[in-house]
Amino acid sequence: MRIMNRNTKSYVQYFFKSNRRLLILMCVGLFIIMPFAIINSASGEVEIDNSSLPGCIFVFSLIGTFLVAGIMPMFTWRFLYKKTSCNMYLSLPITRKKFFVVQYLLGAVFGLIPLYLNFVIEFLLLGFFTSIALFDFFVYFVVLLIPFFITYTILTMIAVKCNNFADAVVMSAAYLILPFVLYLAIVMFMDYQASDLLIANSSTSLINEIMPEGTMLSALSFPVSLTISLAWFVFDGFEMAYESIVNLITTGVWCLLGIVAFYISMRGFILRKEEESQHHTTSYLMYPFVVTVLSVALILILFTSDLFSSSMFIMGTIIFALYIIMRLFARRSLKIKITDIGGFMGITAATLAFVLVYQSTHGFGLVKEYPDTDDFRFVNIYYSSYNNGNSFEMKIPEENIEEFLDWLDGYLEEAEKKDTHSIDYPDIRYSMMIDYQLDRNIVESTREYWDSTMLDYSDLKKLAHWSSSVRLTDCSIIDEDGCAIKEVYNNDEAALKQNYEAMKSAQ
Repeated sequence: MRIMNRNTKSYVQYFFKSNRRLLILMCVGLFIIMPFAIINSASGEVEIDNSSLPGCIFVFSLIGTFLVAGIMPMFTWRFLYKKTSCNMYLSLPITRKKFFVVQYLLGAVFGLIPLYLNFVIEFLLLGFFTSIALFDFFVYFVVLLIPFFITYTILTMIAVKCNNFADAVVMSAAYLILPFVLYLAIVMFMDYQASDLLIANSSTSLINEIMPEGTMLSALSFPVSLTISLAWFVFDGFEMAYESIVNLITTGVWCLLGIVAFYISMRGFILRKEEESQHHTTSYLMYPFVVTVLSVALILILFTSDLFSSSMFIMGTIIFALYIIMRLFARRSLKIKITDIGGFMGITAATLAFVLVYQSTHGFGLVKEYPDTDDFRFVNIYYSSYNNGNSFEMKIPEENIEEFLDWLDGYLEEAEKKDTHSIDYPDIRYSMMIDYQLDRNIVESTREYWDSTMLDYSDLKKLAHWSSSVRLTDCSIIDEDGCAIKEVYNNDEAALKQNYEAMKSAQ
């Protein structure tokens, strides 16, 4: 044990001594990226006021963290990509398991030294030049260790699984970019499909409805979303309980993925064969996984256009070509195999099956004409005419929402029969916009319905009767501010009738 400890200590000393130039270079590079902005601001060369300075520090620190976490794994494990270096390192008198742990920690510490040295400089400059509360930034710099280690560990898995440096670079970039592409594909697909599944002509983003601010689904857009979640948690605390819980879930999920990546990395290193070096990478977690997920994402984006349009054919051809190119690059070959074509057809068929199930189940029950009643407390209705400026604006409180929803179900049933809710209908005259609100100021969801025929007066009178406030706009009466606007009681039938008739006569 003493011999192994002495060998380990000697190796650590060798590691830092042989890489001291890189350590100095990283310190200087990170200083230019991070604290230099504050120094410019203080010297007046760049105008950044105190209100924008925390945001700048947040962004620059984030960039520095992920640059270090992204570069260090490829640097730490670069000996695996040459047979001579691999044979030499793997013949050291230390077990592979212990060597992996030592090398993993060395890479992390080596990267954290210049990173946190510049964090300290930023912290001191903030205290000297600004009156910003420093404790929050101190906590933020500490919790940045979480996204650093998660990113570092996932990219370590890639570095260990790859057999050459080129594959390590490509796969590291792919693992960082791919979640953004997948997130974008899901958002575009869900919003486009929602427009077809809903009777409403327009609505708020489905992503924002089922997941406020996209907090849960945007966890796919790792690593930035994780850091933003941590920043919300640090700077806002528990002032908004829901967001705090979501942020903790997001962080917990990625911490679990980091643990899984560490285990895969260690097992991959222990079982690695020396002769794999300088060959193309064959691990299923590398090219096969990345190519499959990217193809699924692109095909999902493809389903945001008309099925039999020319753009669908052109985009489909481009996606197929990209798939073949990625498969050929992975094999370092120019020969197309039957399995390549079969694989793409299988991915396309599976994605198409998902789309059909999504449509038949109304987005797995997520696409709704109105949200669950637990998700809002007020309903604001804005009913207007396209041909003039007359309108009714009514706010229905919580106690009358159930009656309104019963009425709305009947309205939607009739609208679907008439098919006048189609965006292609040529004779649209009236619009009814419905905001579902958590309180009087926060809109959780919006739906807008178009129609060629005006609502019956009896229906408008019901809506007004259920409302706590009614505002009328009558453009048949013009005052110095434009169309006449007045607040009326919900039982002021004379005013309601007058505005209704004015709107009707203008058509």
